Amino acid sequence: MANTFRGAGALRGAGALRGAGAFRGAGALTRAIRATALVIFLVFPLLAPAEQRSDFYYQLAGHWAPDLYQDTWFLPEADYLTAFDADGDWIGKNNLDNFMAGKFQPFRAVVYYSVIESETHYFIHYGFFHPVDYDRYVMRVLPGTCHENDLEGILVVVAKDPQDQWGKFRAMESLAHNFFHYYSNGDGIKPNQIKGFEPAKLRDGSHVEIYIQQGGHGPYELHSKKSSFKHEEFKGHSGVVYRFTGSAESPKGPNDRDVGYELADFLAPGGIWDHRCGGDTFDLQKRMVYQPPAGRPGVPAEVSDCDDPPGTIPLSFDGDLSGLANGEDSAKPFWSWTGPNSGGEPRGAWGLDPAWAMSRHYRFEEPLSPNYVYHPYLGIQQ
Repeated sequence: MANTFRGAGALRGAGALRGAGAFRGAGALTRAIRATALVIFLVFPLLAPAEQRSDFYYQLAGHWAPDLYQDTWFLPEADYLTAFDADGDWIGKNNLDNFMAGKFQPFRAVVYYSVIESETHYFIHYGFFHPVDYDRYVMRVLPGTCHENDLEGILVVVAKDPQDQWGKFRAMESLAHNFFHYYSNGDGIKPNQIKGFEPAKLRDGSHVEIYIQQGGHGPYELHSKKSSFKHEEFKGHSGVVYRFTGSAESPKGPNDRDVGYELADFLAPGGIWDHRCGGDTFDLQKRMVYQPPAGRPGVPAEVSDCDDPPGTIPLSFDGDLSGLANGEDSAKPFWSWTGPNSGGEPRGAWGLDPAWAMSRHYRFEEPLSPNYVYHPYLGIQQ
């Protein structure tokens, strides 16, 4: 599991990008050319080597990483964040059994992320994993109210800014129980094909604050109508507060208000995306063929790469019935998320074509390019 993390050392802030001094062979360049090269290097990491780009995306995700206010309930360990393979394997259908057996302890905090880059914006997905969803008191009575594995999350939209390598926050959307929720600070952005959005508040200008439900783990903006964090306190006066530190820390109890988490890339070697074709991470009998919107790019055969028709990717994690009233294979990765309030968008378009989806949701004051420069899920890596 450790190989899926980068560690705190990767987040060095602006100092990690050394500026013009990094261009050691630039003695023959004029100052103007040096300045131009510096701007290109800071704003468009696609021109850097693959490893350097990966480091930049980790830093970018860390800069915008959310503060997470995790409510806790009568089974608090099921509310703790952790990694999918924290039990020692990548098998999805044993996670509930292994959770009950204590194999996920000490619940080191991990948040999954993935960065997609267009010509004008960054789209950062963050995923919050729990081994079990134990929503509602009726979970032992009604099938589907509890399920093995739980992955819900948010999408942060950032506009590129030639004056700031980290860009400018534009919007945040969350998926909670298959419904999308929309948030923005309203600075030069208006609703388009959505009815409206709630305000998004950021700590220190870069960390959106997220409330995560107890039991069912639906994420909402901390100060939104759906949040149960009111008057600077959890409704039940019990909850864990996670902030990105680059270190996967463990809660000391169900009311620990200062726990650091680490970021793990969905695309990390040996990580979640690498298990899309085999093993028991995903239910390989339940796969989806991504049908992109008209005129938009799809998933090429060399990316799906699972001896299936082009565009075929996993639909859901493998989670079987295991003693409780579980909903089978209910947890899904961000690239297959959809909902009844998505405006008829094809399944997967929200995760796999965020530039297109955001152009439908909002009217931005700045240009929103439909063209990607880094989108490995669609085989685009310029």
